[in-house]
Amino acid sequence: IIPIKCFGASKETSASYLVESIYKAVDDYHCDIINLSSGMVENIKSMEEAVAYAASKGVIVVASVGNEGNATLNYPAAYDCVVGVGAVDQNGNVASFSDKNRSVFVVAPGTKILSLSYKSNDTLTWDGTSFSAPFVTVAAAILKQYDKSATINDFMEILKVSSVDGGAAGYDTSYGYGSLNIANFLS
Repeated sequence: IIPIKCFGASKETSASYLVESIYKAVDDYHCDIINLSSGMVENIKSMEEAVAYAASKGVIVVASVGNEGNATLNYPAAYDCVVGVGAVDQNGNVASFSDKNRSVFVVAPGTKILSLSYKSNDTLTWDGTSFSAPFVTVAAAILKQYDKSATINDFMEILKVSSVDGGAAGYDTSYGYGSLNIANFLS
C-alpha cells in the first residue's frame, strides 16, 4: 500500500495534484491498483489522459462517485476506464448522499464507516462514497493477487456478474450493477 499525497494543505485538491499522483503511482511505484476517494465536477483532459494511461499499463483505477445525492458527474469516476463506486447504508439501500448517474458502476458500504479523524487520533464514523471506494479497491487487490495480468475490463466483468442487484432490475444509475459481494466475487 503506497499512500500518495494528492491534496494541498487543506481538504481541497486540484486536478494537477490528482494527475501528478496518478502518474507517480504508475511510473514511480508501479502500483497495480489506484484508489481515488476524491473527485471533481470538471472534466479535465489531463486527468482523463492520466487514468487512460494507467489503464493502458494494466492498472485498475477505482474512484468515488460523489456525495451530493444528484446526477452531476464527478471525475475521474465518470471516465469509462474507471470503476465508479456509490454508497449503500447498513440495510443495502443507496445512501441519500450518493450521486446517482452513469458513473455508478457498483455500490459498497458507505455509511457509519469506522475510521480515524484527520485532526486527531479519535476513532469516528464517517459517511461518504470516499469510504465505499476502498471496499471495491480490496476486490481489485484480490483479483490482482490471483491474476497479475488482470485488466480493468476483466475486473469490471467480474464485478458485473458477482454484484447483488438492487433497485430496478439490471443496471441503474443508483446501484450500478449492484452491491459488491466479496463471496460472489471470489467464486
